Amino acid sequence: MPTPKLQQFLDESRDGQHRDVSVLRVQVRGENLVETARKNGPANGDLSQIEEYLEDIPAFILLRATTSTWYVITWMPEGKVGVHSSMVYASTQSNLKMAVGDCIEDSLQFGSVDEAFGRDPPAAQPSTATTPTTRVAPVEPVASKAVIPPAPAPKPAGLEPKHYSSPISPSTTCIQKQQDSEQTGSYVAESTRVISATRTVTTTTTTTRTTAASAPVASVMTAAPGSYAAQTEPSAQRGGVFVKKMDPRLAMSKSELEHMNVLSEEDSARSEQLEQMRSRLRSHASPAQPSVSPSSNDSNSNHHTNTAGLKQTVAAASGGFHTVTLPLSPQAKDALSEFLSNVGITVVELQVEANKRVTSARSFTSTEEFVPNPSEPRFYIMRTPGSRAFVYSCPESSQPRLRMAYSTTGASTLAQIQSLGCRITHRLSLFMPNECTLIAVAATIRNGQAQRVDSEKPVDDVINYVPNAPARSLPSRFAVNTTKTLDGFTDEQGFRKAFSNVRPDAPVPVPFKAGGISKRSTFIRTSVTNDDNDNVDTSPNTGAAAWGVQLRSGLRKSVSSSPAISHTNVDML
Repeated sequence: MPTPKLQQFLDESRDGQHRDVSVLRVQVRGENLVETARKNGPANGDLSQIEEYLEDIPAFILLRATTSTWYVITWMPEGKVGVHSSMVYASTQSNLKMAVGDCIEDSLQFGSVDEAFGRDPPAAQPSTATTPTTRVAPVEPVASKAVIPPAPAPKPAGLEPKHYSSPISPSTTCIQKQQDSEQTGSYVAESTRVISATRTVTTTTTTTRTTAASAPVASVMTAAPGSYAAQTEPSAQRGGVFVKKMDPRLAMSKSELEHMNVLSEEDSARSEQLEQMRSRLRSHASPAQPSVSPSSNDSNSNHHTNTAGLKQTVAAASGGFHTVTLPLSPQAKDALSEFLSNVGITVVELQVEANKRVTSARSFTSTEEFVPNPSEPRFYIMRTPGSRAFVYSCPESSQPRLRMAYSTTGASTLAQIQSLGCRITHRLSLFMPNECTLIAVAATIRNGQAQRVDSEKPVDDVINYVPNAPARSLPSRFAVNTTKTLDGFTDEQGFRKAFSNVRPDAPVPVPFKAGGISKRSTFIRTSVTNDDNDNVDTSPNTGAAAWGVQLRSGLRKSVSSSPAISHTNVDML
């Protein structure tokens, strides 16, 4: 972020002040953008004013284009900037442009002084065994008599288009250049053949086709050895600014390049695996024929058709390559052990220390005491009724390097916590401090918006799953679910804490007993016996029986335990 002093200067410059300042150098110091140099001069966009600031360190340079606009120049000297500095300047460039506002005339980037001022790189010394080189002089364009359009907006002086020559390849190459002039209709084709054995360039053919209008003919001239750069220089220059993008691989070490190659191979392997998976999914995408006809009497058995085959999921095979593992410190392990043994501890806060290990920061014993970190990312282990959540909190105002460190170590940290015997049921990622509270996390888990961790299956089990039998669903008459309140809890202790009205001696509901049917009634109520009940217990204590307790139901009749009643209108006439 820009410092207050720099932000004040840019705001005042936007209002029309500081018009005498033509050059402003800005560099990254820590986490801020700091002004390091200033120069007064004319507001004409002359690049010669910044030559003294093109040193061996990266920098942002604001060059005054007009009295109200700036050129934003990124100076990254080739071969002298590390990967970390390149990433820092690339990520902070948008912050500088945002601070300058709409007063930006253009954005430029240079990696060398020769590139900034349009100079050709120094030519290599020719060998004494080389022969004189010949080249074809470019065709001079004929002046047009048409009306000349108005000149475009001024560009920085010294940014004329330039074309660097390619080095002579060891193999035989062929370079063809074509020029077409609409005024004269002239066509010049030049074929140049480069032979690596003698390192010479010889012009073989020059053909000129002209119409009724006369045009100058290309002349063959003899050039001194080493002037091959003139061969590739076109005769007509087009307008525009050529900005050379820096290749970050030039600043990488050998180990970093090897790591990049490994990541590239992993991406290729993942793409190949996904393509194989898509082909298998397409082979199983044909609709299966129903095993039960809707018109038959057996259609009420609610059997769903299922095609046995190899199931594939894209999510199961993708991801998981770009992670970093940082070990848990002894303090973090002690805090987790105390969290497991002491039920009174509700939150354990973990932080990444110096990008080397994950250590424990704080522990909390009450909801009112816990306050999340409002400015930096953190890992939190939270205890909620019936669940334990692993929360990754990342405020929007946190620093980019901290976001990168926590996002890449989250999966490995969770795996280490689970390996210590700490059972985690849910995983959340929160980006607002007001959402990172025990009440908000418990509500997120209760609403089903949190990701389940304990129910996740291995990738191989998901991909190669084959069902043993067709799926069977519960009939619609038993759709009333009286145990859905138990689904949010994963252990008996959380169940007993949340439901204080549980009584082990709760009486079983009285069975339903059909009453007499009045003959004078206009409706006949018939009792239907549930013969195809599939031995499903639908009492309200079904889910609670798994926990060894019963819900308080009294003598209230359950909706699901009542037999189905049909009403038939009878014509009494």
